[in-house]
This record gives sequence, structure tokens and C-alpha cells, in this order.
Amino acid sequence: MEKKAVIYNRKTKKQKKKFIKGLAIYSACFIVVILIGLALFWQYMKSYELSRPENFMNEFVKTVDDNTIRTMMTENEKIEASEFEDINTIYDQLFFSNLKNEEYKYRKMPGQYTDTLPVYIIYTDSADLCKVVLTSKGDNTAKFGFNLWQADTFTVLDSVLNPEQKTLSITVPKLADVYVNDIEVSDSYVTDSSVAYSGYEDVLQPFDERPTGKRYEIPGIYLEADILVKDYKGITLELNRAGNEYVYPLVIKETLSYNITAPKEAKVYINGILLTAEYIENSEEYYAGFDNLVTYTQIPPLNRYLVENLYSEPNIECYGEDGLTLEKIEASDKKNIIYHYSESEKLKADYEQYALGFAKVYINFTTNATGDIWGYFPTLNAYLIQDSVLQTRLKSAIPSLYWVMGSTLEYNYLNVTDFRPISETCFTCQMSFSATQKTYYETKTLEDSFELVFMLYNNKWRVADMLSE
Repeated sequence: MEKKAVIYNRKTKKQKKKFIKGLAIYSACFIVVILIGLALFWQYMKSYELSRPENFMNEFVKTVDDNTIRTMMTENEKIEASEFEDINTIYDQLFFSNLKNEEYKYRKMPGQYTDTLPVYIIYTDSADLCKVVLTSKGDNTAKFGFNLWQADTFTVLDSVLNPEQKTLSITVPKLADVYVNDIEVSDSYVTDSSVAYSGYEDVLQPFDERPTGKRYEIPGIYLEADILVKDYKGITLELNRAGNEYVYPLVIKETLSYNITAPKEAKVYINGILLTAEYIENSEEYYAGFDNLVTYTQIPPLNRYLVENLYSEPNIECYGEDGLTLEKIEASDKKNIIYHYSESEKLKADYEQYALGFAKVYINFTTNATGDIWGYFPTLNAYLIQDSVLQTRLKSAIPSLYWVMGSTLEYNYLNVTDFRPISETCFTCQMSFSATQKTYYETKTLEDSFELVFMLYNNKWRVADMLSE
């Protein structure tokens, strides 16, 4: 029995050693397989991670900074500045103001991102700025059937490059001037020149117009505009604004009044309506300086019309008996208007030499060109109306001129121009001259100009007055 037990025990131990040995070999093989599998799995996961778009974006976003975006913005050709804005100011305020040296980040672009076409927005804390579209580098570029990514397009967002353009609508009184960013707006931007203001529906005068304004439409404005409106007096108007609608109310602190002087036979129209006798304030008006002549000669008086309480500047016209338009002389305030007849070529042809003759005699007389003042005066006197203010004034000047030494006179120019009829018995012309006067003691230049008033006196044309200009 003991011998059998010993044999069994040895056999059992031998079998156990074989089992342990086999188990060790199997375990070693299994571990090798596991390690190989883990290595392959690690490589697989590495390829998977490399193939993720976020992996590319993590590196790509590190290459983006303010200079990158500024360059891309500057290359934008979609912005065209109007005459009222500067393109550099637009870039500074609309584009570059978003670049604040902040950290650049990225996120998926909603509505466009897919696994096969990744699209990202690059942004900072201040603004969304760019759009990146990725494309595959090719099949199996990351191994294990995965692909690497690269940037297909990198662009600034359309919402950044195409800011909203505004069209300014500016309504102002008719005579106002409009300035946008200190630049005067021309009438080429006027889209409506008859915008009716409310509150003036009932205007009393038959020839008055209901106050109207004009509307400007200015497109292509990107920034906040500085708008200034001044009325015809240069007064800055106050603004009512709603969005991009600018309205400058009509404020009439005083109505307009006009004094209109014209020959009696002329017809004066305001906005196409003839002024009747009820508007004549004075029927014995004269041209400036002519009222001194009425004591010794017949000067045709003029009518002076007074038109008051007009809301808007009228269109005034004046016609002579022949239907021709009379010329207008307008005071600086445009409220005193004088009409007279236009130049007459016939008067010039008939009397130019006569007027030149008077001018030469007058100049020789006042300069005592030959030293014979008494010899000149009779010649000069033949041109004058007897006992007129002009004759008296020139005659009284003889003693002061008598003692002047004789001189020589050389004309630089001597002109008589602008012959205008006043009536059938009166006309005017302009006399101007420049001459070099030489005496024993000195040489000097004489210059002067006058309006000569010629009157028909005893059936002859005479000089009634010389009015200084």
C-alpha cells in the first residue's frame, strides 16, 4: 500500500507541474495578445483623436490674432464709402474697434456644422469675427480608416463685412442748407421739393404759397451721422428724429415783407399774380439820387409796392410795356427790390460820343489841364441844365481850380457804358476813367466813376446830375 501511494503521489505532482507550465505559457500568450490589442487600440484611439476636427481647430486658433483679422478686413472690397464718410473711419469704427487683443476661441457654427463638413466660428469675448470651413486631407491620412482635416476656407463673417447701410431721410424748410458730417448736401439728393408743412393750410394773400420744405434722401451711410441744418438767416434749426428720419420743423418767427420799386408803366407779378393799386405804398418814389432833380426838371416817379406777411419767399417778376423783363437790383437782405430797364444798344449808338465828349470836358475842367479854367467852363456849361444843382456845384468850384497849375493828361482808359432808359426824356450811363496827370511838381493817377443822368431839356440832352457810385 505504501508503494502504491508513493507512485500516485509522484504521478500527481508531475501532472501538476505540466498544468502550471501550460497555464503559464497560455497566460503569457494571452497577455501578449492583450498587450498587442491594447497597443492597437491605443493607436486606433490616437488616430481617432487626430481625426477629430477639434484637434485641428485647437492648433489653428493659436495662429489667429488681431493682425491676421485686420489684414483680412482690410482686403474687403464690399465697403464703398459715400462722399459724407471716410473709408478709414468706417474701418476703424465698424471693424477694427472689435479687435481688442483678446483670446481667440472657436465653436461649431449652428445650422452649418456636420461631421462630414465641419464649420466653425472664431470669436472673442467682444464679437463673432470669422468662419472656418474644414476639408479632409484624404482617405486614411490618420490611419485606421480615419482622415486628417485642414482649413478649406478662412473668411471674415459676412455679418461683419457687410454692416447695415442706412438711408438718411432729412426734411427741412425750403431755404435751409443741410450739412452731413460738415459737408454741405447738394440738391442732387433732393427727392421731394414740395413737402407741405401742416398748420399753414389757410394762407390769406392770393399770391402767397403754403410753406413747403424739401426732403433729402442720402443712401449708403454706415456710421452715426452728424447733421446740421441752418435756415436762410444762418440760424441752426432744432431736430425731431425718429430712427433714420430727420425732420426739422418750420418755425416762422416772423413773416416776410418786400418793398418793390418799379416804373409806373411796368407790371409787377408775385407768383404769377399781378400786383394791383392796393399794394402801392408810394406813387412818388424815385431812383436813388433822382429826387434832387425834381425841383428843376421833370423826373418820372416810380411806384413802390409793399407786400407783407408772406410765409415763403415769392417769385417776383417785372415786365415793361413792351413785355420785356426789367432788370432787378436787390438789396443784400433781398427785401428791397428795384427794377429798371435793361441796357439799350440804340441809346449807346446815338449818345456814346456825346457822353464821351462831356466826360473829357469834365475831366479837363476838374484837372485844369491847360491852366485856362475859365476857357473850359463855357464848354462844360453847354452840357449842363441851367440853374441845376450840378451846374451850381461845378461853377462854385472854379475859384479853387483857378489857382491850379496847368498839367498834361494821359488816359489809361475812359469808358461810358450801360446806357439805360428811364423814360422818354431821361436816360443814364456809367462813366469811368483812369488817367495819369503830370504837373511840374508831381505825377499821379486819377481814377473815378459816376452815373451820368441825362435829361431832355429845351429839346436838347443835358447832364442833370453826376451820381457817385
